[in-house]
Amino acid sequence: MTNTVRHPLYYKTNGALGTMRGCKELMDSCRDPSVGKPIGNNTRLYHDDDHYYVELHGNRIMEIHPKHWVLYDGGWKTVTTKMRLNRYTPSSIVVYSKQGVWYVENNFHIVEKITKDKEFYDGMIIPHTTLSKLLIE
Repeated sequence: MTNTVRHPLYYKTNGALGTMRGCKELMDSCRDPSVGKPIGNNTRLYHDDDHYYVELHGNRIMEIHPKHWVLYDGGWKTVTTKMRLNRYTPSSIVVYSKQGVWYVENNFHIVEKITKDKEFYDGMIIPHTTLSKLLIE
């Protein structure tokens, strides 16, 4: 039996992808940036001028900007979309559903304008805070 090593982003990333530095490191290893960097099953990372974005099945689900993140459902509120958002955002941000409604929870309660159990909406902007700057810089 041979041991195979899978790409580390197939596992929990604790939000490392959600940093500009983490995205840059991944894109630097990309063979062809025009088709994106595969980071999961049917999931790719792309670079666009001043930010990075993640697509799942060709639908944008997340943007990583220098000062904020933007979350999308890509038109599909599925378990897989929610799983990818949780995998690639910082560990303090959690997207979950309760009785079919999506919510965003901030485990550290310091994300500006986002309180516990804030209902998710497409295009939700989550600004970086002092805690998240530790991940970015």
